[in-house]
Amino acid sequence: MRKRHLLALLLLSAVQMVYAAPVKQSTAAQTAKSFFAAKGKVLKTTNAAYAPQRRLKSATKEVAPYYVFNAGNNNGFVIVSGDDRIQPILGYVDSGSFDLNKIPDNMRDFLKTYSEQVAELDAENKTIGGTSSQNAIQSRRAVEPLVKCNWNQDAPYYNACPKGTKGQTVTGCVATAMAQVMYYYQWPNNITKEIPAYKIKGETGHYSGTVAKVDAGTAIDWANLKLEKYTSGSTPEQKEAISKLMAYIGSSVQMEYDYAEYGGSGAMPSDIAPAFNDYFNYSASFLDRSKVTAQEFEDAMYNEVAHNRPVIFNGSQADGGGHCFVLDGYNGNGLFHINWGWGGIANGYFAIPILNPDESGIGAGSGSGGYAVYQSAIIGINKGVQAENRSTRIVSEFVRINGAAITTRLFHYSDKTQDVECAIGVREENTTNTPALNTEIEKFSITPGYYSRPTQFILKNLTPNKKYKAYILLRQQGTTAWSWDESNFVDVSVDGQGIITTAYNKVYNDSKSLEVVRLEPFIENIVNGFAKAHVTIKNKSQKEYNGTIGVATAKSYIPGYGVAYKIYKARPILLQAGEELSFDLDYAFTQAGPQKLYLVAGNNKLLKQQEVNVDAEVESSTVETKFSFKDDVKTIVGDNVVGSVKITAKDAPITSGLLLALVKGGYIYKSFPTSVKLETDGVKEIPFNFQGVAPGTYNIALLRYDATNKGLVFCGKADYISVRNTVVSYKKDGKKEFALYTNNMTFDADVVAVDLTKVSPTSIKPGANPNTLYYVGNKNITGLENANKVLVNRYSPSLPVAEKIVLDDNYSFACPIAFVAKDVKYSRQFTNSYAKGKGWETIALPFNVQKVSINGEAIDWYKTKDETGKNFWLMSYDGQENDDVCFRYAPEFLANTPYIMGVPEKMKNVNIDFTATNVQFEVRDLSATQGANYTYFGSYRERTVQDAYTINATGNKFEKLGTAVKPFRGYFAGKGTAATLNLKAIGYDVTGIDNIAEDGTFAAPQAVFDLQGRKVATIKNASELNNLPKGIYVVKGKKMVVK
Repeated sequence: MRKRHLLALLLLSAVQMVYAAPVKQSTAAQTAKSFFAAKGKVLKTTNAAYAPQRRLKSATKEVAPYYVFNAGNNNGFVIVSGDDRIQPILGYVDSGSFDLNKIPDNMRDFLKTYSEQVAELDAENKTIGGTSSQNAIQSRRAVEPLVKCNWNQDAPYYNACPKGTKGQTVTGCVATAMAQVMYYYQWPNNITKEIPAYKIKGETGHYSGTVAKVDAGTAIDWANLKLEKYTSGSTPEQKEAISKLMAYIGSSVQMEYDYAEYGGSGAMPSDIAPAFNDYFNYSASFLDRSKVTAQEFEDAMYNEVAHNRPVIFNGSQADGGGHCFVLDGYNGNGLFHINWGWGGIANGYFAIPILNPDESGIGAGSGSGGYAVYQSAIIGINKGVQAENRSTRIVSEFVRINGAAITTRLFHYSDKTQDVECAIGVREENTTNTPALNTEIEKFSITPGYYSRPTQFILKNLTPNKKYKAYILLRQQGTTAWSWDESNFVDVSVDGQGIITTAYNKVYNDSKSLEVVRLEPFIENIVNGFAKAHVTIKNKSQKEYNGTIGVATAKSYIPGYGVAYKIYKARPILLQAGEELSFDLDYAFTQAGPQKLYLVAGNNKLLKQQEVNVDAEVESSTVETKFSFKDDVKTIVGDNVVGSVKITAKDAPITSGLLLALVKGGYIYKSFPTSVKLETDGVKEIPFNFQGVAPGTYNIALLRYDATNKGLVFCGKADYISVRNTVVSYKKDGKKEFALYTNNMTFDADVVAVDLTKVSPTSIKPGANPNTLYYVGNKNITGLENANKVLVNRYSPSLPVAEKIVLDDNYSFACPIAFVAKDVKYSRQFTNSYAKGKGWETIALPFNVQKVSINGEAIDWYKTKDETGKNFWLMSYDGQENDDVCFRYAPEFLANTPYIMGVPEKMKNVNIDFTATNVQFEVRDLSATQGANYTYFGSYRERTVQDAYTINATGNKFEKLGTAVKPFRGYFAGKGTAATLNLKAIGYDVTGIDNIAEDGTFAAPQAVFDLQGRKVATIKNASELNNLPKGIYVVKGKKMVVK
């Protein structure tokens, strides 16, 4: 989504920075190796596929804020932190390989912000720490990705979008994200209200035109909206259905359509929830990241996916456009699943943009999800219901407060003048009723792209000795229902004499409170080269500051707005009263000579400017290159191209940026940037390791930018390599082996999966492991009739399919490529029997269990403490209390979720079958449910885990009994230091509604949400919930009832 009125959008995000020590690439490689090993994959090289550089404050050596390691063979990649006290794994993707020049723009921005935030760690000198309440039982279970489609913005999705003089406009990421959520719900059947026509007045060369209205009652063809992906091979009816859905959604948010070459089509995040409400009969609410704390925001995201509601996440880079995507799952260990809306490219698990040293747990200490500026989320999305508080397209903000006087202003982005009414409403603290109208009502006609006049309201008639929250109330003129932003309020106190005092909510972003202590460039400035500046900022106020700081290299004047600074790099900051923060900012100049460097707050307020001198670029006319390859082999069996290139400046010095690339058919296949600065006859050798290279023949070359011809040209002489088609074997120890196909190939018991899709065998002899998956492209292959065969159709967007999967409890299993199984069975004999808190065993399975049986006769488990007549017990991890790990009755037997299971004496040593039909296997051989200090993991293969807590023979404790973990079992690991973890089964019912009278005081104030995901209160003790109206609320991801 390209930038639209971005300079006028003053919705700032909050992030707190931390400090830690750097991580060497060798250490990061070991972390990546362990991570891949845990997933049944192997890291063959310790060289990172990508590692952006940062300079330590007290050293001259460059280190990386993060490292990206490829698993090879397009088998995914992992992002490892460059700081040793932040969570080691910042994100991962289970398929494909990392190529900086081919990843989508939104993924590129994701990594940029990781780099920015990790760089800040060098300067603050804080250790990630803090504790969670030991009294409050808490856990976060894994939630499989809710949205199963992988849609995109190009053909055929854009077929019904407007066409202009330069061809087809694209759908826009807002439309794609909304469409994917609507696919999840398969709703509505018809447009519920006419979507009006509107005009787009694009700049010269951009799209201009009128978008036609969409009539109320227009049908949505869900019968043809069932595909995971749409391609040129989809039927005409399918293409028409998906393209019309995209067009309807685009109209509903007044999409500003444009061509892909100009950054694509864009819409405002504030338009999404109203569009859901007005035209598609969904409830939806807008949550502004800048109005809540980091922990409250993450809690809200988890609360949504835990209640099976996908989230539409919006964010921007201050130096670029915005992006909109879907957050729809959780891995049980601190990372959220992101569907980027790029046809499945780079989908994976990533940390939400939070750096909070006062919260324990991996998620609270991570890097950014890539969009750390102007963040917002659309939450509470549910079909067929409408919330009382309906979101509007108007953005409101508090300008000033002084006693009973509150001054506000309004803004909107749609193409027509909006006639609205505004007032202030209040409600007592810790209540959830509709705010009561308290002031006079003011009327406004707001011109698109401009603020309303600042307007003062006076609070009145408030009860002495009471506390309130004051909200900005909005409604269209001629209507009666008010709307308000739950996260945007002013605290109001009334003393015994009726004197009113007001205070901003704890999140505050007035740039006047900031003092620039230092702005100091420390890397040589070269035209088009990357430079850095040290920055130190202090918060002079007595309130927390939440906002952004950016560096700009140019400014311009916008009529009606004023001076606008062109932000090159920006980052969020969170400063307590009087706190000081130091960090580095990147920038670059495009012209030589004296230039000005500007330091700017997120509300476009200049904090400081400084003059710098920029040197011109120097290029050599003759450069010699010589490529060398590992083992002197240019024909490669594998997927890694490893070697080095020696660069010599022959006739003159050279200072230039270069691109080292694999080129195929005239197109860059993979590449990474580098640079050289050499005197005449100087030599530099640059190593390379291209991972995940598909079979084929490639040129390998150095490229440079030719300013005269405005394009890339060869620098020196190119070479070539050839990658062979191979059989890929995945081993239970995480390694991966490549081999040329032969007629007599054999596979030992250590092999858990075999990829035969790159070769064309007619017959294969299965190996000694009965759980081994065989991925084949030929359905008529012989020899695998009784094996786990998965048929892959390389020409279909659908997942591979297995007719039948049978899993043996005694052998390892791993799934390197996702697929659907029409029939699956896992069998096991339990050697313990449960009685009086003893006899538990652990279990974790890679598929959703639909039936449990003995000799074909179905059996069932107890789902509440009050049930009778059931056959066995199944419980899921609910968190910890001191050294007790607590488990609760499990309502479902879900894939990728570890459990404990107990059987009665009569079922001991009896063969029990766990079965399902038409279920999906995800690329995940390690599952998890996250707790405060201990995470409960489930493994599908035999593995070695240091400091693992495994269940003892008695079946009532988890102890450090060794490092071996058997297949399909669970174990605990974490940052706690207990010698033993006591297993405690607790009697919560299936809904998870707790008796609030039994809960104690929280370690820190906790946000309270209603079932629509809206924040309604903040409490310090669970008993304070009794101040709220009767109903069900969510605190720390758990439901609580007020009777």
